[in-house]
Amino acid sequence: MTANQIIQELKENNTISRETILEIEKHALVGQELVRYFKENKNREWALQLLRRAVEIRNEPYPKGYDIGTGTLMLAGYIVGLHQQIEDCLEIWKAKTVDFDTFCGFDIQLVVFGGVANTIAYLKQQNAEDAVKYITECDESGDFDTLDQYFNPDGMPYYI
Repeated sequence: MTANQIIQELKENNTISRETILEIEKHALVGQELVRYFKENKNREWALQLLRRAVEIRNEPYPKGYDIGTGTLMLAGYIVGLHQQIEDCLEIWKAKTVDFDTFCGFDIQLVVFGGVANTIAYLKQQNAEDAVKYITECDESGDFDTLDQYFNPDGMPYYI
């Protein structure tokens, strides 16, 4: 399956099938192709659809929901972050906080793609106090000291 086939599926069906999400989960090369595609072809609505659909599947009861791992959620969050819309940090926060495992395994750096200060300011406006508290604690502990490397435009995220 290619990035173009996945994009076409969304255009034709207005959704992304569970099978397609599982293909992304199984094949790192598909994820890499999606990252390269979205670095060149912005499509925020599609990126949000990918993230929301992955979260939806992850929320399914055990064991079915665990078909979608943290890496696929992070891939989707990264692709959303490439679009640089600060309001999307809430969608990414929701993906991080789906369950205990995602809270532990989903990189907090993805939530602050728009910068730590900007993200905190936006989340305060949205009364997302849990997110503000956690991000502030992460900032104070140095988790964001290398954000420029994490979001290196020439690199590929380690989890893909």
